[in-house]
Amino acid sequence: METYFKTEKEGAATIITFQTPSLMKQGDLERIGVQLNNAVDEGSHRLVLDFSNVEFISSQAIGLLLATHKKLNQIHNAKLALCGLSPSLLQLLKITRLDKVLPMRDSRNAAVKAVS
Repeated sequence: METYFKTEKEGAATIITFQTPSLMKQGDLERIGVQLNNAVDEGSHRLVLDFSNVEFISSQAIGLLLATHKKLNQIHNAKLALCGLSPSLLQLLKITRLDKVLPMRDSRNAAVKAVS
């Protein structure tokens, strides 16, 4: 199975760094969704999603982010933070007002601190 992201642990945080510049293909996103769900189900409840390598995301990718956020909200003491957002991705999340829903940080270190 292809790996669409790299997973690392830093203290209590699980950092998921996306390895693809485009989160646009439906088949890829379905597999990413399964992998994200598995990570949460296996105990990764303090997630940092690092978008440093990502240039483009689709509405389906945004749906995955919201689903992951919702799933973590149902778990006691679970936290999520996004980081590494390019100016265009940040603008997209602001236009859709998801910057009010999804916690975003300026740096990976700030995101790790936010979930720890």
